[in-house]
Amino acid sequence: MKIILFIKRIIRSIFTFGFTIEWKSKIIDLLIVIIGITLAFRLNNWSESKKQDSLLKNYVTSFNIENQSNIESLSNALDYSQLQLSKIDTLRQIMRKEAYDDMRLRQLSPSLLNTVNYKSSTITLENIKESGDFELIKDYKLRKKIITVYESLSELKEKESVLNDYVKTITRPYFFEKIRYRDFYPVDDEGMVKDHRYENMIIGYGILITRQIQAYNTTMAELEDLKQELVLSLNN
Repeated sequence: MKIILFIKRIIRSIFTFGFTIEWKSKIIDLLIVIIGITLAFRLNNWSESKKQDSLLKNYVTSFNIENQSNIESLSNALDYSQLQLSKIDTLRQIMRKEAYDDMRLRQLSPSLLNTVNYKSSTITLENIKESGDFELIKDYKLRKKIITVYESLSELKEKESVLNDYVKTITRPYFFEKIRYRDFYPVDDEGMVKDHRYENMIIGYGILITRQIQAYNTTMAELEDLKQELVLSLNN
């Protein structure tokens, strides 16, 4: 009996205590706290999202500016390459006709000493990779085109080195032996132009500059394609 009475007192105390608490006020306070925390998280996420969007736009803008600069530089390199090829084609035609007294041989021969080197900018890609922000570019198509273009820019250096090495190891040593550099006049006029090595040198240079132009055109198409994608991304 005593135990039953003790249990009754405890139950009565619990209910009596419960009625003394302002549950409505406490529930409202709890809801305010929950809503406040939820809003704080959402505002924080929104703020971070805005920061990332702003950073992404800055990177895309930088890529766009750099890409345009690379297009202009490559266009100049292409123009000069075409001019070089035109001179080499003229030399090749003269040699094919065996017109050894043609004055253009002396005028155009110095072209065989020239190389074409395209200087591209890759600063933006280097910066975004170093910062670890490349993942900000969620657009798979845009990311792929950026990677493709910058890989092509890197490969161009290797392709240019072929002509550079040709001039360094073949053309210059031959001219150093056969030409007076003070007036660029052959030591032995007839011996030089009739030398099969001179004609071979012209043909070889023509093949290499043609391949280099093809590489430039391929990269130019990729740069133009990336330009359209970057503009589209900036406008969205």
